[in-house]
Amino acid sequence: MRRSEAFPSRYIGKDDVKTPLLATIKELDQAMIKSDGGDECKNVMFFKDPNVKPLIVNTVNWMILEDAYGEESDDWHGKMVELYVNPDVMFGGKRVGGVRVRVPIAQQAAQQVSFDAVDLMSFSQAQAACLEVGIGKDTLIQSLKGKGHEGYNSERDTEHVLQIIQNVKDRPAVTVPAVPEDDIPF
Repeated sequence: MRRSEAFPSRYIGKDDVKTPLLATIKELDQAMIKSDGGDECKNVMFFKDPNVKPLIVNTVNWMILEDAYGEESDDWHGKMVELYVNPDVMFGGKRVGGVRVRVPIAQQAAQQVSFDAVDLMSFSQAQAACLEVGIGKDTLIQSLKGKGHEGYNSERDTEHVLQIIQNVKDRPAVTVPAVPEDDIPF
């Protein structure tokens, strides 16, 4: 029997994360947590999936989330995180391992496209960016046709493609710099 089985916790610990785990943030709140030094007020992240225990958010995990989703924790609601065990986590000068958070890979790709876009996208680039977040070519074309477009134009449509991706990943709007047109028929 493991210690986590003998003394179960209502909060997620490294023994609860056998493999990386995807979860959607429901909310962040503060809770009184019992510790050896008495009760402490800690930040706790709750998830939409009822099978995922809440996570006590330490400073390192907070900074990771802040870098990924912004300084306001109220804006993290609905965002995806991947929980994993990092064996190099230190506590009290000892390597004890612990739960860390990171942005899931598909979401990183969407962020890369959204926030690092300095050039307009060709149609093939738009398709690839959409595929990274689960949007197929036919859905992309239908969306563009829904705007009354008969062909793809990078100057006109790059921002629309980024908005589609952002809607899927609940990202803020992005302004795209203008470059010359390159009409490509469907």
